[in-house]
Amino acid sequence: MKHLCWIVLAAAVVIGCDGIGPFAPSEPADPFADDPSLQDGTMPLREARMVARRSLDALDATDDPPGPDVREAFESAVVHLLADRDASDRIVAADRLGELRRPAGVEALRLALREPDARVRAEAARALGRIGEPTTAVPLANALDDADRQARLAAAEALGRIGNNAVRPRLTEALNDSDPAVREAAARSLGLFRDPQAAPALAAALDDEAPAVRSAAAAALGLAGNRAATEALIGALDDPSALVRYQAANALGALGDDRAIPDLQKLSRNDSDPSVRNAAVTALARLRK
Repeated sequence: MKHLCWIVLAAAVVIGCDGIGPFAPSEPADPFADDPSLQDGTMPLREARMVARRSLDALDATDDPPGPDVREAFESAVVHLLADRDASDRIVAADRLGELRRPAGVEALRLALREPDARVRAEAARALGRIGEPTTAVPLANALDDADRQARLAAAEALGRIGNNAVRPRLTEALNDSDPAVREAAARSLGLFRDPQAAPALAAALDDEAPAVRSAAAAALGLAGNRAATEALIGALDDPSALVRYQAANALGALGDDRAIPDLQKLSRNDSDPSVRNAAVTALARLRK
């Protein structure tokens, strides 16, 4: 009986999204109405999209997952929902496509990075980051110029998940973003690239006015693996933020440069924060191996 219900539900999704005729003349055009990748000669009506959304909620609630054919129908329903005129539905659709983590929604999400509502653009960027398709790195890098801070933040975080070094220069530029959260996300993402060439820009970010950015830059330098950053990290051991000092000590241990030993010894004895002292002791142990 459960499988029969899934068959009926899948049919409702397919009919709802693909089998109803074009919009009535009074219906406003969808944001992606001219995009052939989302249309097949018909346009789903609002009622059909409501069926699709209810079907997606049922998919989330089930303890009896459907088979691949039915799931493909659901994916198609979500893609169509991303073209809905209601922004809240488009946000839900982008989020669901990210959860599905399947290539079917990549093109629709890429287009959503240019849609009018900033909330949808941000959710589309997050979803693309979860999917991790390398070809979306360039449009995500372009989204670093978005006027909306949340969209820029989501793009910076997504690029770290994708890890395409071709967009490293764009992330490096984002270290100068007007918003500290975006700068922090850019630093974290550059660390995930583990690219030694990112070290100079990350070292410069150790002077950022925001402690969270300096901390992220210090952690990223430990991952970048470029000993040219040793002196900058030694300087960060005197940062007023305990978190920055902690991350700098960890990074120096990861880099393995003996030049840091005297300063780490001093830190291990004198720092006011016990977590920083412990980080210095751990870093020294790594350096002495």
